[in-house]
Amino acid sequence: MVIRCDANAKIGSGHVTRCLSIADVLERRGAHVIFAVADEKSAVFVESRGGHTEIIGGNCMGLGAEDGTRLALVCRSHRTRSLLVDSYAVSAPFFSALRRTEPDLHVVYIDDLFNFSCGRLTKPALWDVDVVIAYGFGLENARFEEMYSGTRVKLFIGTRYAPLKKAFAATCHNVAATVQRTLITTGSTNPNGVLELMTATVLSALPDSKIDAVMGALSDSTCPRDARIHIQRGLTDLSPLMRRADLAVSAAGTTLYELCAAGVPSVVVPIVENQLPNADGFEKAGLGVVVRPGEGFETRLYKAVESLALDTDGRKSLSAHMRSAVDGKGSERVAKLLVQW
Repeated sequence: MVIRCDANAKIGSGHVTRCLSIADVLERRGAHVIFAVADEKSAVFVESRGGHTEIIGGNCMGLGAEDGTRLALVCRSHRTRSLLVDSYAVSAPFFSALRRTEPDLHVVYIDDLFNFSCGRLTKPALWDVDVVIAYGFGLENARFEEMYSGTRVKLFIGTRYAPLKKAFAATCHNVAATVQRTLITTGSTNPNGVLELMTATVLSALPDSKIDAVMGALSDSTCPRDARIHIQRGLTDLSPLMRRADLAVSAAGTTLYELCAAGVPSVVVPIVENQLPNADGFEKAGLGVVVRPGEGFETRLYKAVESLALDTDGRKSLSAHMRSAVDGKGSERVAKLLVQW
C-alpha cells in the first residue's frame, strides 16, 4: 500500500497525521504501508511517528504530470494495487499521468475542497480517481454527486469518515460543573503567534483554570510565563490531554475532529484559510463556538471562552452532540475502502 502526502511548516501535519491513523489500521491487518513524500522534512516527520517512507521528490506545493508518473512507478515498484493521495497540491495533469502510467491502480483521494493552485473551492473539483472521501463539517453529499454524475467514482462523504487514532474510537467525556483545565492547541504550526494570543486571552478569561498549551512539532512559539500554564511539547497523541480537559480552544484542523470524538466543549479559531470551511460547517452544525481572526479578535475570544465556561448545561449538550457527529471509527472505514474493492 502506498500513501502520498507531505508535512512541513507551511503545509502543516494534518495530512500525515490522519494518514498515519489509516496506516495503523492497515498494518494491523497485515498490509505493508509506504509513505511516498516529496522531501527529507516530510520523511523525518513521518518516520518520527513510526511510518515508513520513500522520498520521491517533486514540489509538495504543486504536483504535476511528472509527479504523477513518478508516483505511479513507485506504486509499480512496490507492487501495490491501491494508492491513497492526501494533498492540496494535486492537479488534473497529476492524476492523468498517474492513470496513464498505471491504468489498473485503485486511486483513493481525500478531498478537503482546498487546492494550492486556487485556494478555497466553492464546489468539488472533478478528479480522475476511483474513490473520493470528504469528511469536512458541513459538506453536502449532493454537491459531490452532482459533480461526479455519470462517472464511475465512488463517493464517501461525511464526518463518519474522519480518520482518527485508535484512542479516539471509544472515548467518553465527563463534563465538570466548572472549568478547571483548558487545552489550547493550534495544531502543528503557529501562524502569526496565534497560540500566544489564545493562551494570554484564556489566562485572563479563566483565572482559576490551569492550561495545557500544546506546542506543535512544526511551530515556533513562546507562551506567557505563568504558573497556571503547562507547556506540552513533542506530543503525537493529544487524547490524554483531552480526557482531562474541561474546555478547549483549538484551531479548526485535524484536532477538531479529535475534540469532537472526545466530546470536549470547544471554542474554535480557524487560523489559516483552508480551515475556514471546516469552521463554518462546525458552527452551522451547532457543534461549538467559532471565533474568526480579525478586528477585536482577543475581545471576542475572551467573551466566547468566558460564556462557554459559565454554561455547564451548554457544555454538556455540546459534548454529547460532538460525540454523535464523530465516532472515532473513520480510520477503520477508510482502510476498508483501500483493501476491499
